[in-house]
Amino acid sequence: MSKSENQTRIYTSESTARAFLSDLLEGLGQSHIWWHMAMADVRNRYRRTLLGPIWLSIGMLIFVGWIGFMYSKILNLPLSEYIPHIGVGFSLWVMLASSINEGARTFTDNSFLMRQIPLPLSVLIYRNVVRQITVFLHQIVAVLLLLVIIGFSWHSTGFLAIPGLVLYILNFLWITAFMGILSARFYDVKPILASITQIAFFVTPIIWKAEMMGARSAFLYLNPFNHFIEIVRAPVLGTIPTMANYWVVIGCTIVGWTLTILVYAKFQNRLRYWVL
Repeated sequence: MSKSENQTRIYTSESTARAFLSDLLEGLGQSHIWWHMAMADVRNRYRRTLLGPIWLSIGMLIFVGWIGFMYSKILNLPLSEYIPHIGVGFSLWVMLASSINEGARTFTDNSFLMRQIPLPLSVLIYRNVVRQITVFLHQIVAVLLLLVIIGFSWHSTGFLAIPGLVLYILNFLWITAFMGILSARFYDVKPILASITQIAFFVTPIIWKAEMMGARSAFLYLNPFNHFIEIVRAPVLGTIPTMANYWVVIGCTIVGWTLTILVYAKFQNRLRYWVL
């Protein structure tokens, strides 16, 4: 490869990353738009109901309380041990799975806005991420209330959940952008993702515990969903996540952002036409 060709490729890569970063920063500066859109999405989900978004908390409280009571008997686990495990794990799973499935609809469900209003694409990305975080906050309040009721002992390792949640947000941004663009081009992506997340729920230790697999629990290292759950749940439950948990999540973050920048570079100019 000649020197000029190599320099051209470098400049193209830099301009691509710069364009994507510029879009993210421009969208971030329009927080008044995506914030109000995200809050409207949450309110509209429970429009004309008496309690509104509070149903998010009530639904989580009923689910975790009932499933926790039933499965603690089936699995022969103490209620005080099983409720925190499923409560924190399931609330994290809902946020993770929703970011994937709803992220895939980010652009196709907003085709009208994309055609009529010259907004940065990142406004729609921030809208989806903020909506998922808002739903999570409603649900985690119910889980924390349930933990107080059962007399859960809080641990000093809990502060380690904060960097885990920061990694969640970083990944939600690229997941929403990447899946949104991919789904706008290939409409089969959305049902495929729905099937994958449905299967992943049952093979990830959310309603069951990893040690129940015995020696086969080593296979969980191949499950990225498990690592995402553990970097937040483990500190809350009093243990420190393993370095493998962090390395897998950090690896997903780096690879995911790299792929997203490449996909954005190739398809950004075609995206508005795909959603017509």
